[in-house]
Amino acid sequence: MKTVGCRKLFNECRSAFSAVTVSAYQRISVSAFQRFRGSLIVARPMSLVPLLVFLLLSLSGCATQLPYLQRLRPLPSGDHLCRVAVLPFTSESDYPESAAIATKVITAQLNTLGNYIVTQEGDVDKLYLQLRILPGDSPSREQLQILANRLNAQLLFTGHVIEMRENKIPNSGTNPVLALRVDILDGQSADILWTVYHRRQGLDYQKVMHFGIINSMAGLVQQVSHEILTLSFKKGLPQCDVLPQF
Repeated sequence: MKTVGCRKLFNECRSAFSAVTVSAYQRISVSAFQRFRGSLIVARPMSLVPLLVFLLLSLSGCATQLPYLQRLRPLPSGDHLCRVAVLPFTSESDYPESAAIATKVITAQLNTLGNYIVTQEGDVDKLYLQLRILPGDSPSREQLQILANRLNAQLLFTGHVIEMRENKIPNSGTNPVLALRVDILDGQSADILWTVYHRRQGLDYQKVMHFGIINSMAGLVQQVSHEILTLSFKKGLPQCDVLPQF
């Protein structure tokens, strides 16, 4: 019953915030909003909508086993969306290399699950240096458009690590916890098209997986990323179905 109630709350929040204005944001608690402000890629009002929904769900105590996916804009038209780039994630976690871990795992998952032609990490890093984008900083809209153009990427994938930590369990090792947001951007306009939020911990899988809980951060990041992309494909994100042309 709780899951049904939370899903209803999520849908109501999504509808309520679809026409929200900047003045309405100002009524949100500053301390609560501060947590999410750093995760924005491009500071514009509509990009706040999914974050505020996730915030309200967190404050209400609602939890779900499925990712929350927000379609902010339609995907670009075209028969095939095959060339994509994964930009460095940002992070507010103290976990070592949290942003790099998320970036590498999403890249690997896109190659495996979506059959995409993913640009090389070295090419992305080189462009970040040329554009003087510092580690941990988010590119501006203009920089995002330049990155997509030079990488010849139709879609850009990036995101933010909201939480990544390992809790000690007496006599049982560790319980990893991860909250991750993945953003899908249009390469031409640099607009956020879809954004997906997911939070899981190793103990969530105790009754699901036959081999028990996930007790490593590497395993949890793999699983969370897999669930995010699987839902995205189910909701309409196209998988590349053509062979690369060389």
